[in-house]
Amino acid sequence: AWHTGLDYYLTVKSSAGRLSKKTILSIYIGIILMVIAGWYISPALIMFSFLFNAAFHFGETDLIMLNGKKIIPRIFYGISLIAFYFTSHFKEAYNYLKPFGIALPSIISTNEIIISVILFTLIALFIYAYANIQSTINLLLILLLGIKLPLILAFGIYYIMIHSTNAWSDLRDGLNLSNNTLIKMALPFTFAGVLFITIAAGIFQKLDSIYNEPVPLVLMGLAAITLPHTIAMSYFYRNFSKKDFRK
Repeated sequence: AWHTGLDYYLTVKSSAGRLSKKTILSIYIGIILMVIAGWYISPALIMFSFLFNAAFHFGETDLIMLNGKKIIPRIFYGISLIAFYFTSHFKEAYNYLKPFGIALPSIISTNEIIISVILFTLIALFIYAYANIQSTINLLLILLLGIKLPLILAFGIYYIMIHSTNAWSDLRDGLNLSNNTLIKMALPFTFAGVLFITIAAGIFQKLDSIYNEPVPLVLMGLAAITLPHTIAMSYFYRNFSKKDFRK
């Protein structure tokens, strides 16, 4: 996503000159390489860590109205969101996680529906309690739209229409920069991210046949870039602007 391309700028700004740009870039790349190496040590552990990190990141962005407080509701919101996509697309989620040594427990279709309804209700309560009514309606419509779509497409729509849109708006307002300026700043690192995921996928295909499926490969690449991205965005929300986002 475009807003991920601003990580380097956010990290440099947060350093306030304490670290050189080369050092910052080295640390950023080092975190990515550490996550990649982790796949060969414990794929299941890295996957669980990735999902938890994603849950925190989604909660921090979608419920930014909490203004840096109440971390627990954000984490539970993010977990509920990811779990909803898994239970509403159970067979697909099962197949995607299997290469990482994660076997989801078998549940009958009726229970899938019941659990999905419960999770949908929890998400609705979280977003309604901590966000505005328009954000609530937008998110719930996106979730309902995705139920009949393939998992990757359904989640992709949420990621672009809700998460990335919110994050981009927050960055634009918090940094007090125009959309065109942000696009120019994000462009080189966005392309670098796409190139990295492509190269990483090719390397993993050569090293281990278990990762020949495209979705697990994409998940591995996303896991590698999500951790430093979460760190950069978390610092932004806590320090770059004291204004109330999306009120």
